[in-house]
Amino acid sequence: MFFAWEKEPILQKASAGTEGLDAGEHSFCFSVYALATLSLSDPECQALLAASRESTLRTLQLATEAALRSANYVSTRSLLVVQALTMYMLSMRNRARPATLFTLLGVILRISQRIGIHRDGDILGLPVVKAEERRRTWWQIQYLEISISQLIGCISITLYAGWDVKLPANLNDEDFSSDMTTLPPSRVGLTSMSPALWSYFVLDYTRRMRTPPTSATWIILNDSGPENQATIYEGYRSMLADRFLQYCEILNPLHVLMQIQIQVFLLAMQRVGAQPNLRSSRISDMPQANRDKLLAICRKGMDYYILGETTPALGRFKWNIENYFQWTAIVYILIEAHHRAATREAEGLWQLISKVCEVHPKLMTAIHFPEVSAVARLAVLAWRERRESWEKGLSGDGSREQTLETPWCVDTFQQMLDGGKHSEEGEQVAVDGLDDFDFDLIDWEFWETGVRAV
Repeated sequence: MFFAWEKEPILQKASAGTEGLDAGEHSFCFSVYALATLSLSDPECQALLAASRESTLRTLQLATEAALRSANYVSTRSLLVVQALTMYMLSMRNRARPATLFTLLGVILRISQRIGIHRDGDILGLPVVKAEERRRTWWQIQYLEISISQLIGCISITLYAGWDVKLPANLNDEDFSSDMTTLPPSRVGLTSMSPALWSYFVLDYTRRMRTPPTSATWIILNDSGPENQATIYEGYRSMLADRFLQYCEILNPLHVLMQIQIQVFLLAMQRVGAQPNLRSSRISDMPQANRDKLLAICRKGMDYYILGETTPALGRFKWNIENYFQWTAIVYILIEAHHRAATREAEGLWQLISKVCEVHPKLMTAIHFPEVSAVARLAVLAWRERRESWEKGLSGDGSREQTLETPWCVDTFQQMLDGGKHSEEGEQVAVDGLDDFDFDLIDWEFWETGVRAV
């Protein structure tokens, strides 16, 4: 959103003491600190700050909020405060409910509109560096807007509004200087902007498609025929391959991160096109070949997620990877684990489910979030079907004489759901209210738009 060399003096001044900082600079520094803390592991936080990561994030959240209030963020005309607000949103992206963030985004958009960030700096006659900084900030806000609006099932107006801000240039920070009068031509290949720029290109491509405002892109894709789906998908894939993927180097962690994120995005598009129609969502209505294809897409999406979470070079970016966890994919895998409980595939599906639970910490800790409790219930019920099939000798893996061990994640889910209580005979308490859950009928729209809207 800004040039490191331009903001470095603020952070240097803060490191010498906060007395010389104004309210806007305070809010900027605290939001930077919050994002930096997100990139640390808990042991690193303990070693560097003598405090846990969670407590540090909570302290920085409160400090950033206090600084933003001191800067009168609601009535501000400062681009620096808008950037601080946006970074605060990024730091809270996986910690707060989307509905809350969506409302705050409305405030950020109104502030941005009031101070003219929605108009391109060239039209306003601004200096080159200032115009480019505003572009970077605006597009990050728009990307947040569309990603969070999808989570709550709201069609983002950013796709149809009449703003005219150009895409940021594909340039490194060092390609700019404070006294330049002409914007350099964009570089061919990847720059330090590319990990963010690819998502802006997706947004821009979607805006130029000008889909009807009565439908979200993922609904259109689901309702289109196979030929139209293939055309839409190929348009995105070729654009991203030509501009970004072909230049990625495996030795550069940011390039690896970008490759994973782009592939997950493309898989999500394929998944939406392959899953049951949103208005006719019975799994049993799908041909087996289509179910196999959808399952393969979802498994591959989870494999990419595991890769991102377990690649040591990407450790600093885990917080960002976790922001875009594919809930719909894991739900479909659980549904098929239930339907295929008596097949040879079941063991492999449960190995994948266990691995996803291992690397995605929220699944094992945030039972108070609706999406986590829903996945927990699905997992417990799917495993119940697996065990019953095994006990009846229907398992197709030839392991009837072996012991069928309950996956650790199912035990954890069960304990979270029943509060760790067990019956006098030592058996686990049943999952209340879900014994009659229909694994054949799923509300895909519910999962595509997210379950944390309230």
